[in-house]
Amino acid sequence: MKTKIVYSEKCLGYGTWHVEGPQRVKTAHDVLQAKGYEFLEPKPATDDQILSAHDADYLFNVKKGLVEDSDTPAYKNIFEFASLSAGGALLASKINGFSITRPPGHHSGRNGNALGVYTRGFCYFNNIAIAVKESGKKTLILDIDGHHGNGTQEIFEGDEKEGIPKDEEAFNEWKKVISEDRILLGNKKDNFWEMGDTGPCGPCTEIHVDCRSDEERK
Repeated sequence: MKTKIVYSEKCLGYGTWHVEGPQRVKTAHDVLQAKGYEFLEPKPATDDQILSAHDADYLFNVKKGLVEDSDTPAYKNIFEFASLSAGGALLASKINGFSITRPPGHHSGRNGNALGVYTRGFCYFNNIAIAVKESGKKTLILDIDGHHGNGTQEIFEGDEKEGIPKDEEAFNEWKKVISEDRILLGNKKDNFWEMGDTGPCGPCTEIHVDCRSDEERK
């Protein structure tokens, strides 16, 4: 049985001049249609569903078009397009399908810009974060984009509901050369590296070593 595809022609209705334009989604749709895939039309995500991942002030700003940055234009009716794309992720989550709607979402944090990055990289609502939050399930998010999903990281970092264990493998390796009480564990906010001034670029494993004297540690 083929995976069902979530898609709406409405998502082609903006940004024809932009690098994140509708043509790549349209091309994906046409290829999948030629291969006989079934398409389902999503409904827009509700305000309550969006608020599972975003703050109310940010939702208000998207509705009012107060969200423009150098990469992410404040298109007319962008709230309608963005809430429909989030709805696509919600529907795909429910049916174990695949959504090819736009705009994308993984650079959008709780308040828009995430982890100190100055742009939201074409994203308005974090579609995958909304779908995961609404599902209530433990979820592995596999992000294959060429850029780190800093918005997704920010939304989920430090969330005890995830139940993610610490990196015991790295911890045990460090214990071979460093006293255990000298190893400092960070959280997911600490766990990214930066490239120049471009902001967070990818996750890594880090364990910080406490080099303070016993006196300094008191």
